[in-house]
Amino acid sequence: MPILEPKKATWRKPLFASILIVIGIGMGVMIQRFLSNSKPLDKYLEREDPIDEIISLIQNEYVDSLNKDSLYIDAVNGILSHLDPHTVYIPANQVIQSNEILEGTGKGIGIEYFFLKDSMLITNVATGSPAQKAGVKIGDRILKVNGKEISGVNIIEDDAVKIFQESDTLSVLLLHTNQVEPSNIKIEKGEITTNSVSASMLLADQKTGYIKIDIFSAQVYDETIMAIESLLKQGMDRLIIDLRENGGGYLEDAVNIADELIPGKKTLVSINGKREGKYDFNAANKGVFESGRLIILINENSASASEVLAGAVQDWDRGVLIGTNSYGKGLIQEQYDLSDGSAIRITTGRYYTPSGRSIQRPYNKGKEAYENDYYERLKNNNLQANQEGSIFYTLVNHRPIYANGGINPDIIVPSNLKPNSGELEQMLDNFVLDNFVNTYFFSEYKKNHNYLSFESFNKEFIIDNKFMEQMKQYFLKQDAVFTDRIWKNPKDIFYLKVEVKAMIAKLAFGMDAYNQVLVLNDDCVNKALEVIDNDAAYNQILRK
Repeated sequence: MPILEPKKATWRKPLFASILIVIGIGMGVMIQRFLSNSKPLDKYLEREDPIDEIISLIQNEYVDSLNKDSLYIDAVNGILSHLDPHTVYIPANQVIQSNEILEGTGKGIGIEYFFLKDSMLITNVATGSPAQKAGVKIGDRILKVNGKEISGVNIIEDDAVKIFQESDTLSVLLLHTNQVEPSNIKIEKGEITTNSVSASMLLADQKTGYIKIDIFSAQVYDETIMAIESLLKQGMDRLIIDLRENGGGYLEDAVNIADELIPGKKTLVSINGKREGKYDFNAANKGVFESGRLIILINENSASASEVLAGAVQDWDRGVLIGTNSYGKGLIQEQYDLSDGSAIRITTGRYYTPSGRSIQRPYNKGKEAYENDYYERLKNNNLQANQEGSIFYTLVNHRPIYANGGINPDIIVPSNLKPNSGELEQMLDNFVLDNFVNTYFFSEYKKNHNYLSFESFNKEFIIDNKFMEQMKQYFLKQDAVFTDRIWKNPKDIFYLKVEVKAMIAKLAFGMDAYNQVLVLNDDCVNKALEVIDNDAAYNQILRK
């Protein structure tokens, strides 16, 4: 299908169609478990609702037929349009998915797939998943599920996926790599846990740990502590925590992680709400990493709980922040369940960093202006610290910091591992790159390469001009105009070279290999290594 219009560029991770769960989160969603979210609304409805009366009247008397559900949604959104940008209505068909994302669990078999030459090809199998336990491996082709064909020239992908959803017990006919005859296996769907920590590794100097936290879901605290303790056992004595692209989640877990990094009984965040008033959350425990150099990476999509953690580290001069200005979401939402299965998340308070800064960006000009401000910062590469607004000072070394919406990093370093153009972003969203890499890997790479280790792959496998020309020809078939613009953009070409190598590494050696390729080519990580390894530079930033 030709691609007609470019859209505003936003960074995106490689996204594969997945039977497991659709992973994503609205920017800066925050549900407070300790404030007892998911409350029924019965106690608030003490009279007949005139909105319900109006909708019923229109449905019965209006000259044209109208959809009652659509009228309700329009009415609710009309009311919410007068409130802040993060008070939102969630339709019933999205509530379960939204809650699963925050809880980090969902029901499935734990595979990612790709359709190659009319057959479903497995591109990833989740560790510990029902599929892995049943013997499914990357490269397997699934032919039938419960006796129904899901491969062949007449198969429609959406129809194939629906077959998986028809039953919790699956009889799967699949063809393993290098086998002639297919095998029958049974797979029972189960709870699949989505990791909040997507990367944990010791970097090349063998003393700097790197942890990537994607979302503050229900498992994030346990996963983060396990990652830190594992790295400490390997010899780590300084740590980089990557919160870029982390749109938030549970505030409680961000506070608990901050408690593990910041010594003493210090205030980590304050909330001020209509019902609870002002309340401070203080450090209470002896943390696993309260000394040792610390760097936090943030960017324009680090929001909400991410900003709580980054703000606490900065306010107490505990570590150095590197990246670009964060999103600026300092509002607290609670979720209320509605009778039809839908829900509403209502802003019930604001939170403040230990120095008293409000993180929330202004929204007094309306939601459209609020969104445009975000995209304007992206357009301008978000390269300048926003030194406007009320001035505050860090609580140990008294460095000046600003309350202007979001967290300003100590060192501005834009990401070099993101699409630079709307054209490339659009191609990525249409899975053009995913389709190219999967096709290449299973039809060419496996025939021509046999690296025994990631180290040899990383050293010897080069994305050269010949490879890029092959990729270009594939892109041209999808959209010639967009492809021409992309190949004239050096930043897009750099991104493609790194991302493609990382995606191939993932297929060949797993998720750790994917992350290692990215980290080795990441300007923010390299700057963090430069700073964390230099006593004078690190200390000067914290004491300037």
